[in-house]
Amino acid sequence: MMYPKPLVGVGGWLAFFVVALCILGPAQAISATSVEFGKLESSFSGTAALESWKNYKLGAWTLIGFSISLRVIAGILLTSSFKPFSVRFTIAVLWTTPFVTSIGTYVLINALFGSSAASASLEYVFSELVIGLTIATVWTAYLLKSERVKNTYYGYRP
Repeated sequence: MMYPKPLVGVGGWLAFFVVALCILGPAQAISATSVEFGKLESSFSGTAALESWKNYKLGAWTLIGFSISLRVIAGILLTSSFKPFSVRFTIAVLWTTPFVTSIGTYVLINALFGSSAASASLEYVFSELVIGLTIATVWTAYLLKSERVKNTYYGYRP
């Protein structure tokens, strides 16, 4: 009698998630940030020379680098350490990074450009937070409900 092959290992939606976590998401963050910085610098001549702008860009790139580093570590764990900790760490990263980048951006703007600029950025910061938390919700649901994830990280039991 033939038995269906169990869903186990990094494949299907889990493989897509790891690619999105480690490659697609970081590429989008880097690209979007570069485009936004370029637009601002070309819209307001002299901006690129301002010390506060240089410091903001450094801070923003640091936040993005930190976020990407956490995501890549999560992806490496998911592909190399088939233990429950890998899933728990990834879920923690999914929920932490939107707060780090959004709140970090707000703090940077407030510290470098003042409270009126920070207040003006609230809508953008909030929308980025909502997008990040929505993505975290979807992928957390997948990681908690997926048969493949359960079999791969919590042990397959026929």
